[in-house]
Amino acid sequence: MARHHPLTRLMLLDPGRVERRLEAFAARGILERVPNSWQVTLGAMRMWHRMLFRPESIGNCDNPVRDSWRARLLHNRALRIPALFHARAIAPWDLSGLFSSHERVGRHLLAAHHEQNQFAYDLALLADDPGSLERIREAAQAVIDGSHPRANWLRDLAVFEGYHEDLVAALDDALAGELRLSPAEQKDPDISFLAFMRWCATQPATPGATRRAWMEGRYTWADGLRRPSPAAAAERFASLDRAGLTRALREGHRVDPAILDDSEWRGVSLGLPELADKLAWKTFVKVFARAPSGQLRGWNLRLEQDGLDAPPRPRTRRNGELFTFGHFEVVPAHGRRPLIVDEEHLLLDYGRGGNPRLDPIGRLRDPIVAPDPKNPDLLLGWSYLELGQRRVSTPSFFTLERLGPRTHDAKPPRAA
Repeated sequence: MARHHPLTRLMLLDPGRVERRLEAFAARGILERVPNSWQVTLGAMRMWHRMLFRPESIGNCDNPVRDSWRARLLHNRALRIPALFHARAIAPWDLSGLFSSHERVGRHLLAAHHEQNQFAYDLALLADDPGSLERIREAAQAVIDGSHPRANWLRDLAVFEGYHEDLVAALDDALAGELRLSPAEQKDPDISFLAFMRWCATQPATPGATRRAWMEGRYTWADGLRRPSPAAAAERFASLDRAGLTRALREGHRVDPAILDDSEWRGVSLGLPELADKLAWKTFVKVFARAPSGQLRGWNLRLEQDGLDAPPRPRTRRNGELFTFGHFEVVPAHGRRPLIVDEEHLLLDYGRGGNPRLDPIGRLRDPIVAPDPKNPDLLLGWSYLELGQRRVSTPSFFTLERLGPRTHDAKPPRAA
């Protein structure tokens, strides 16, 4: 049996059970990246920080308090928390929820108030147990119509008017295969279970790596691993001339294609004259998607040019659709005789992306490398043209920094 850090045993109670639960989620295709037990420990620590320093984000609501003496009394969270604990509706020793049984998660949903779409985390925890959602919906409906034996108590324990009606609506959405989450909420580890799992999977993988990041000022309990801003990441290479960028590309490490699966990366153009950047674009997004066939493909998303440190703001076409272009397939460079890089690296091949036949972007090839093998979230790329048997160099380099999971799909203009 693998040994676990004492903090992991304290925070997860039974790390082996948590790991088996995560394996079950992965087997059902629910998780694309499975964090290890130490990374989940860091996620639990983040939740403890939220409880201690951001308590206003938990258990509050703008809806009116129920007109009963118990609800008004339990509106005080100092009194409500012991009542929830007594009702076995909360388990402060299991903040990730991965140790708790499906029955306990159900009690939690019925009794502990969740604001707006914060149902989503617990509903996702039930995805590996067929029938759980239906049972909880039946119980919540019984609370609403008064047939539940503890209907009034559960109503008062949830404190706010309309809670169980909102829970039933959320359960109906979940049973229909939908969760009422905005794009921002889908990326929020406070709300989305999948976002929490992605957050965990990007944290240091060992206690030693966490300690080093903390000592270097790159890690906090509140936010986890800090990464440089796009401007800082690009700045590292912006001062290099073409020879320096070429050397960095040549010395880069192979990119594991698994880290690209269903992800979005913000790009910053390097090496081009300032006028070319103004006429084209300085920042962009590359989106990667794993097709059902197993092939990794992708496309470019044009951004409004708001500056390097501004949040990415996608540009849209006149019909309101996202401005996507430049489709590609991710292929091994082996046998392709790429310029500069060795054949062990990956290549973004626009000739296989399904772009319009006369679109010159189809001649483009982008080798990508990882400049720092310890930082898989920063990549360096370069563009050259493939004209028959000839390969023509360009001055166009770029950095890619991970934004998060893929948020949209885009079909190629024609079948690749």
